[in-house]
Amino acid sequence: MRQLIHIWRRTFTVNLRESGSQLPHAPVHRLACDWRLPLVAMLLAGSLSFLICLGSGTLKAMWGEIAPIWLANGVLLAQAMVSKGSHRYCILLGGALGFFGANLYVGESLYVSTSFTGSDMVEVCVALLFVPNVATAAELIQPRPCIRFVAAAVLLAPLVSGVTAMSLLDGWASNHPFSSIANWIVSDALGMAIFAPAALVFFSGEILHLWRSPKRKRTAALLSLLAVVTAVVFGQSRYPLMYWILPPIALLAFEAELAAVLLGVLLTSVIAIAFTLNQTGPFWLFPYATTHDRILALQFLVLAALAIAFPVSVLQSQRSRLMNLLREREYRYRALAESSGEIVMQLSLERKIMYVSSRVEIVLGYGVRDLLDRSFSELVHPDDRAKVEAAASGAILEKTEAAANFRISRLDGEYLWVQGHVSALPDISGNAFSSLAFAIRDVHAKTLEDERRNAEQFELERLAYRDVLSGLYNRRHFDIELDRRISSSGSKTVSLLLIDIDNFKTYNDHYGHPAGDACLQRVAKTLGAAARSGDVAARYGGEEFAVILADCTEGEALEVAERIRANVEAAVIPHASSSFGVVTVSVGLAVADVGRGVAARELVGQADAMLYRAKRMGRNRVADRRGVSFEQLPML
Repeated sequence: MRQLIHIWRRTFTVNLRESGSQLPHAPVHRLACDWRLPLVAMLLAGSLSFLICLGSGTLKAMWGEIAPIWLANGVLLAQAMVSKGSHRYCILLGGALGFFGANLYVGESLYVSTSFTGSDMVEVCVALLFVPNVATAAELIQPRPCIRFVAAAVLLAPLVSGVTAMSLLDGWASNHPFSSIANWIVSDALGMAIFAPAALVFFSGEILHLWRSPKRKRTAALLSLLAVVTAVVFGQSRYPLMYWILPPIALLAFEAELAAVLLGVLLTSVIAIAFTLNQTGPFWLFPYATTHDRILALQFLVLAALAIAFPVSVLQSQRSRLMNLLREREYRYRALAESSGEIVMQLSLERKIMYVSSRVEIVLGYGVRDLLDRSFSELVHPDDRAKVEAAASGAILEKTEAAANFRISRLDGEYLWVQGHVSALPDISGNAFSSLAFAIRDVHAKTLEDERRNAEQFELERLAYRDVLSGLYNRRHFDIELDRRISSSGSKTVSLLLIDIDNFKTYNDHYGHPAGDACLQRVAKTLGAAARSGDVAARYGGEEFAVILADCTEGEALEVAERIRANVEAAVIPHASSSFGVVTVSVGLAVADVGRGVAARELVGQADAMLYRAKRMGRNRVADRRGVSFEQLPML
């Protein structure tokens, strides 16, 4: 026996994962695949078939007719179902040899032994052709596999086997062939229905799962209770208490897995049959003609118990599967929420916080437990509560996601700008909303990042369009802006001032280039202060500057030009080489009518000509097409 157990453990510990079974917490065992496996499988099949067939044959000899208990075919079918390929053929061969040897051992003739063996193997092969492709008894819970198993193994295969046997052994089994074939079919059908699923528990490795399950003590206690009740019921012959075994089986179906239920039914069958064969038990209270009839009635009782327990196991299995699915989904949701960079909240329709991810501890400083059952509105800045409430109400009414930027309170009392996305969550029925999902993102850091990028962009633009020395726009920006304003339909006229520092070369020669740079900076500052808002002041090149004036008359442009000239002179920048004794500028003014399509280079040429005229007329003055201005405007 110890060797058989060792062979079974090595041979039929199946890879449940590869077979498609998803038993919760089931250990994954890999089917051994060395060269000895087919031989060991055949040896095990032959040994079990021989022993079981020998026991049934002994009963047959006792009653002188076909045995009412025939479980050998069901056990062989279960062993073949969990195997594949060449292993299955080895199992069938081993089973055939076991059947044949057992029949010869009990004294049957060669022909009879061959006929019985052939009939049994026809039954197993027919069932194996049509049974569902399952590797565990738990898979029989599904409606379609269950229907296929009952149709193939319980109905079709025993019928074909019985017809075959009666055809080969016509007149041998009994004087009433119909009675013999009926007994054959019923016995084999009951054996398939009761013992094939129970044998699957052993061959599939589910028995190891029960042994290693966290609920193994509870399962063992329920099996022990069932065994005790069965022993009490069938150990006496005074009261018809056979139905008392049904409540423990139903309790087992409610509290344990299908494998434990099948194991319990098998245990009940063994105990009840043992007592009944020993002429004790409630079936001896009834006037059955033979022990054969009592055993047959007992099998129907066990089948009824299995029929009661099986639907309960199906419902419990589906319930467990749904609960596991819900727990898995909840775990995935929480795992995603906890690993997210956002604060994830679930709010009731009254805006109470039902769930909040741990991210809130980092962003806002609150503990998770501190916020549960707290009103979300308390965290929102009073000025933003109406905005948040409108977003939440809109998500419910519009059945879509709504967003809002608002301020939320930190634990230290400061408010943080966040962006919230809220959506309504439906209840189980899907017809109404039960809560709100709120995802809150810290946009304060994003704001700082945007400000940094804006500063960098501003600095790039400053370097690209600003003159480093003077701080005014450079020649590149001047050209772009002049073209834009001349081509713009929003302006009627564009005036251009070209400004040149008088005798700047002699200033550099006398004071040096560092002093020349300082002079340029002071002139640029004075020029920028004198220009109007909206005017564009630029360093044109060297000691030349330019100012673009928009939407002003030629007289207004002349006033601006004179103001610039006067302010530079009033700055009193010493210039020993100048006849004026201070730094002065000359200004050339040109005005273009935008509607006439004057090109930018033409306007620059006109202003440059006016600048040349101002210098030729003595410098420190403004020149336009009307002449040279000596008017001294009030200095700013």
